[in-house]
Amino acid sequence: MVKADEAILRKVLEGENQYLVPLYQRPYQWNTEQWQTLWDDIMELVDDRRENPKANHFIGSLVLVPVGAAQSAVSISRFLVVDGQQRLTTLTLLLAAIRDYRNTHEPPSGGERIHNTYLTNQYEKGDRHIKLIPTQHDRDAYYAVINRDAHSGGDDQVGAAFRFFRSRLEEFEDPDNPGDISQLESAILMGLTIVSISTHPEDNVHRIFQSLNNTGLKLTQGDLIRNFIFMGLPTRGDSVYHRYWLPMQNLLPDNEALEQLFWLDLLSTKPTLKINDTFNAYQNKLSKLASEEDIENEVARVTALAGQYALILDPEREQDPGVRFRLERLKTWDASTPHALMLELLKRREQGNVSNQELERALLLIESYLVRRLLAGQSTQGLNRIFPQILNQLKEGDPVDREIHRLLSTGRRHFTTDDHIHKSVEEAPYFLNGRRSHRNIVLRWLEESFNSKEPVDTAKLSIEHIMPQTLNVDWRSELGSIYRDENIEDIHNATVHTLGNLTLTGYNSEMSNKTFTRKKLSSPNLA
Repeated sequence: MVKADEAILRKVLEGENQYLVPLYQRPYQWNTEQWQTLWDDIMELVDDRRENPKANHFIGSLVLVPVGAAQSAVSISRFLVVDGQQRLTTLTLLLAAIRDYRNTHEPPSGGERIHNTYLTNQYEKGDRHIKLIPTQHDRDAYYAVINRDAHSGGDDQVGAAFRFFRSRLEEFEDPDNPGDISQLESAILMGLTIVSISTHPEDNVHRIFQSLNNTGLKLTQGDLIRNFIFMGLPTRGDSVYHRYWLPMQNLLPDNEALEQLFWLDLLSTKPTLKINDTFNAYQNKLSKLASEEDIENEVARVTALAGQYALILDPEREQDPGVRFRLERLKTWDASTPHALMLELLKRREQGNVSNQELERALLLIESYLVRRLLAGQSTQGLNRIFPQILNQLKEGDPVDREIHRLLSTGRRHFTTDDHIHKSVEEAPYFLNGRRSHRNIVLRWLEESFNSKEPVDTAKLSIEHIMPQTLNVDWRSELGSIYRDENIEDIHNATVHTLGNLTLTGYNSEMSNKTFTRKKLSSPNLA
């Protein structure tokens, strides 16, 4: 049964209550935009209440699920915060800022009343003392603010919110109006209204959460996966979070990478899976696990996989120099399509089934396959299917580099031959093929392959047409003296965009349509 009541903020926070933000919730994420909007709404409400003391402002809903039953007459009532934790966290941080401000500028009674009534359960100790218990990610920072620790208001998002409201309070106070802070506090506690939606303890919390997501909570696939995992860990949640989830989260740069990891893992059995279907597929997989121990083992497996995925995203972590070089090249290429296959190769090495030498050669083959397709003018379309298919066909036991070469060379995948490459270099309009960044990268790698004793930083160089895209009088005359009996326009159209007519230079604008002789003088690469 679901019960909805409209209540002022004071009614929500006062009394012996405690609000628990579940582990499956996302961390605190409100930022300056949301803080400023809330503050502006409150400022408007303060003004309205000067004329109409009963004025109020609706700030949203709070979805709560009771946790167990009271054990005695003095036990506090505990609730899971299924929705509204960002709002509730922000409001309590605002009250903590007012508490500290009042304690600094006034006799301490006003600030301590806020602390004992709305931020803590005054007569409870231990884990039931603080009224709002955030996720593990935010807990230390939030406790520091509520407990007035020396390091409260740190660089984290919770600390940033607290500092934001402290600065607004300094700006707000009017020396000519000694009651302005009291008016502000009253507006927050008595004028802000919330629809408090309470459900039955036996209601399916995950269905409620999914329903909220479908109506605008806008959780990512990664958020939903985390939610579902920890909803399946009612007794092991804290342990699994600290032992596996947090280390995995710290290994990867952001939530998008976490989402990618789960998708890449699923591609090993579902090669056609779309990334937007990651949660549904993983939900089906997790639903087949029988116990919390099974779920914990699954999270441990994915955490180990995250260690391998971190090497793809940040090759500097890789210890072997040959493998690191190949990972760096593929990262420079900036294509995610081979990541599922690369992840499997790294996993097999971790398991002792692939040597560093085999892994290095396999990664070189993947790089070669991508570069050859560009040189031959082949479309990148289909690569998102090719690599997951190879992953599913990869045999155990055979040398992995040979397997990769075999699979990339069969059927319609077509590992472009050397003869085809030679012909394409002469004839294909390289400058018009593929992504601009890839065209530049190949020329940079060609330059680096000469191992010059005076290497040049090619990262800032751009592609220059040696024979210009538009022929001027000088170029027509020069070409005419070489190709006396041939059509200059045909020669120009056939060769202007080929690889042989391109170079890298930092003098692109200066060269423009200058003659070949002048260009050679301007660029050592052409001399």
